[in-house]
Amino acid sequence: MKRLQTILLSVLTGLFIFVATADAANWTVTKSSNSNDGACNADCSLREAVAAADSGDTVVFNSNLVGQTFTLGGSQIVITKRITIDGFLNNPNVAFISGSNTSRIFYIQTGAGLILKNMTLVQGTGEVSPGVPGNCIDACGGAIFAQNDTALSLDRVSLRGNKAQFGGAIYLESSTTSHITNSSLTGNSSGQGTAILLFDNGSMSMSNTTISGNFLLNNDSFGGGALSFRGSTVTMRNCTVVNNSARRGGGIALLVPLSFDTILNIGNSIVAGNTADLEGPDIRFFGTDVFISSAGGNLIQDLATVPANTFNQPNDIFGVNPLLGPINANSEGFPVLVHPLQAGSPARQGGLNAVAVDPLTNEPLTTDARGAGFPRIADTTVDKGAFEDQSGNTSLIVTKKPDTNDLVCDTDCSLREAVHQASLNSGTDTITFAPNVFDTMPLGGTEILIQNHNVNIIGYPNLHADTLIVSGNNASRVFRLNNATVSISGMTFAGGNAGVGFGGAVLAENNSNLTLNRMIVSGNFAAAYGAIYLDGGTGHFINSTISTNSANTGLAIAVSGTLNMANTTVSGNFDADGGTGIGAIFITGTANIRNSTITFNRTSGGTGGGIFSSGTLNIGNSIVANNIALISPDIALSSGVITSAGGNLVQNTNGFPAGTFSQTNDSTGVDPMLGALANNSGNVTTHMLMPNSPAINTGINANALDPFDSLPLPTDARGSGFSRIVSIVDKGAFESLVPTAAGVSVGGRVVTGDGTGVSRARVMLTDQNGSTRLVLTGNFGYFTFTDVEAGETYIVTVMSKRYSFPGQVVNVNDNVTDLNITADGGTRSR
Repeated sequence: MKRLQTILLSVLTGLFIFVATADAANWTVTKSSNSNDGACNADCSLREAVAAADSGDTVVFNSNLVGQTFTLGGSQIVITKRITIDGFLNNPNVAFISGSNTSRIFYIQTGAGLILKNMTLVQGTGEVSPGVPGNCIDACGGAIFAQNDTALSLDRVSLRGNKAQFGGAIYLESSTTSHITNSSLTGNSSGQGTAILLFDNGSMSMSNTTISGNFLLNNDSFGGGALSFRGSTVTMRNCTVVNNSARRGGGIALLVPLSFDTILNIGNSIVAGNTADLEGPDIRFFGTDVFISSAGGNLIQDLATVPANTFNQPNDIFGVNPLLGPINANSEGFPVLVHPLQAGSPARQGGLNAVAVDPLTNEPLTTDARGAGFPRIADTTVDKGAFEDQSGNTSLIVTKKPDTNDLVCDTDCSLREAVHQASLNSGTDTITFAPNVFDTMPLGGTEILIQNHNVNIIGYPNLHADTLIVSGNNASRVFRLNNATVSISGMTFAGGNAGVGFGGAVLAENNSNLTLNRMIVSGNFAAAYGAIYLDGGTGHFINSTISTNSANTGLAIAVSGTLNMANTTVSGNFDADGGTGIGAIFITGTANIRNSTITFNRTSGGTGGGIFSSGTLNIGNSIVANNIALISPDIALSSGVITSAGGNLVQNTNGFPAGTFSQTNDSTGVDPMLGALANNSGNVTTHMLMPNSPAINTGINANALDPFDSLPLPTDARGSGFSRIVSIVDKGAFESLVPTAAGVSVGGRVVTGDGTGVSRARVMLTDQNGSTRLVLTGNFGYFTFTDVEAGETYIVTVMSKRYSFPGQVVNVNDNVTDLNITADGGTRSR
């Protein structure tokens, strides 16, 4: 205990030296280039600012450096005094500092100290050849090497993709004091201490920190864990140590000391899912003079080498899966990376409120690792780990495309597994997708059943719907709903096959309710109702396209309950057997339709190629034209009622009572002059209105409503950037003559760490309103966005099957031609 008190006192003393004095100065970095002329003035690099700073001074960054990378040019920055470097640029942007795989980033000399805030440190490197290094100054600490008798503090710092022979991200020599909070260490690598290595008479206080995905650089004979330490004391609160790998102690390795005890005090933390080739996957406990004490509230998955009864304090649990989502999936908190909790996680509300403190100061943690806007205690009881669930235990994240089902949704979670996990929880769960889950997701021959519960499934609603394609692979229906309420957005359903059943893509039965938003449902088949069958319940289809589905009857959609549809295109659906198919939309219940386009559907021997109704149809501002059927090609009324709300264009009047479409702005017997179904920008495919189309400016503005909730339609079917009403609303799902301002271009190249271009990567440009555009890189990794509005700030993100990439923030004032985005760590995603 005496030794522990001495260590804590040394920590406080070492860090409190950093308190600014009256004559402390701020030095402002004004450029990203790596120059050093010995002066920090109006032209000042990071290297120059550090050299100019005296003890107690702070280095800050000019806010106009957003989106720039600070590359060191082959030599580390040496810290000889006790200074602070604060990389804050503007919210949420921070300085992005790279060793470019040619040097370490920071070297703290004996007696010096460094406080780092608000930054990302990547691709720092020490010597990486195998074996014991001759000189640790060259071989230890990929991002940071702290020599003996130094102090280090990190707050809101992300260390990614750094490597060294010892201490992949951080190496702390003897008698160092360190304080790490609200930070993350991910994808770093070394032979020992893949993230952090701490030696002899050192002390570390850590809170709200994620250590994840760090791994062995080579087959080192010891190969210690992500956090390895010897003869030192480490105190951890609300930390997450997961998915790291080593030979011994994949997560935390407590090493046999020489002169000082090795002590770990841990509380409210998750240590799980780590792997080790030889022993102790989560925690490796080595020999005498090694001590672990629990403050309670921990989740330790594997206790193989830990003494019995170590984790027996209140709210300690072990031997269970924490049910974590993939790192930083839809979690915000830039730049710090976190693992969100999947719905049903045992870590939720499993901590101890009294333990949720910064172990250096004993002050309560006010936020989780992501900072402002994310309270540390969001409900009555704090969660375990660095992430605090704000969703109320309702969020699930799909992490992969393969259609497996082990009945567990954790960091390895298919769509089917997420739906199963949702069925175990009360209330309405939300399923989203990790950024690496896109392209085609084939099902394994059986439909996904959602039964007796409610769920929202959110794909990529700000991108084109074919970003994610859930396919029945022509072997099964995609979804079947039974007494469920389901909302699905931002994806495509394709290849569904119900065989002799109903609803090729979706069967919603037993009064199930289905919402489709920004969806494409295309290329599905069933004996009846090729795309969707609403058997009772309520359907809400908006901003979607239902096309080229086929059936022997009810070509695309059948409604026996109530359908509310707006901004939706139903096109090119056809009679599968060339026989007597009936209606692309088959209504026996009630359908309320606004601003939709129902066209080019065909049944060679049937009735009502566009709509067949024996129920109640209320339609406004819509186009029903160019459909083909033996009888009544556009609309056939066998019984029931058709009511026009006005503003419609129905080309063929055979099949319903004369005078049905005689309301304000209704027109019949004319060709709407539609373009082919195509990608006309936006989220879904649409039929463009050709110049001089009679559908242009002939709708009724008051009809441009979603019939589900009577709210105005802000956009046409394509979504953000395509206003629904320019002056007078158009008929149908497409709005013509949307004004666009000529803009500048934003372009560059997507490359790996060695400069190789990455082809067919998805590059996304997101503006401050959340609107996103998408392009694919060419064969050599180049990309360009045209007509980008100048004077705005944009976020550029990249998705690739093989690599992970940091986000870039770009201020666009003129053409940008040299925006190069390099893969994290320069290696394939793990």
